[in-house]
Formats: sequence, structure tokens, C-alpha cells
Amino acid sequence: MWKTQEHNNVRVIANDDVLADNNALEQALIDLEKCIAENTSARWIIDGSCIGVINSEAIATLIRIVRQVNLGHGRISLAKINQFVAGVLQSLRIAKVFPIYQTLDQAIKDFS
Repeated sequence: MWKTQEHNNVRVIANDDVLADNNALEQALIDLEKCIAENTSARWIIDGSCIGVINSEAIATLIRIVRQVNLGHGRISLAKINQFVAGVLQSLRIAKVFPIYQTLDQAIKDFS
């Protein structure tokens, strides 16, 4: 379940569950998309510490979420992802689509 906290008018959204398999990740990202769709004009940071794996469907969902936020004139980034997920996203040049930060503090500072 995704939970949202506000920090300096930035919404940090995190999931308490560990998303260690593709099915759990897929469902969680669908739920995330619904949460963010409620306010696409906001500034969002996805706490990615819960993401243990990533696949092409998950990447497509992330890109779809980014597009929704961009159309709503909001901002979105990803923070606290593990090295494996970061490596996959960097190799696909996803950082060109939305920023990826090592820590939540870095992301919040940049978004504030």
C-alpha cells in the first residue's frame, strides 16, 4: 500500500511492502499510477526503496506515470532505488525521462 507524506510542498510516496517479484511490482505500480493520477500537477518523489526487481512492463508503467505528471504540469522523480534497479534504468537512459536520486533528502532539496 502506498502512503504519501508532504515535505516542503513535495509529495513523497512510499510503499511499506517489499516488491521482490514482478507480479507484486506490477500491481503496486498500477496502484501508484492511480494515486498519482489524483493530482498530476503536484511535485512527486517515488521512494523506490521497496522495489527489488524491475522488468519491461514496470518500466513502461513508470514512463506512463511520468507522462501523466508532465501533462498535468507536475514534476516527478525516483529516489532510494537499489543498485540493480538503478543500473537497469541507467542503461536504458531512463534518467533522461525523469530524475533519479540516491536519497530522499537530495530529491526533496532539488524539488523544493
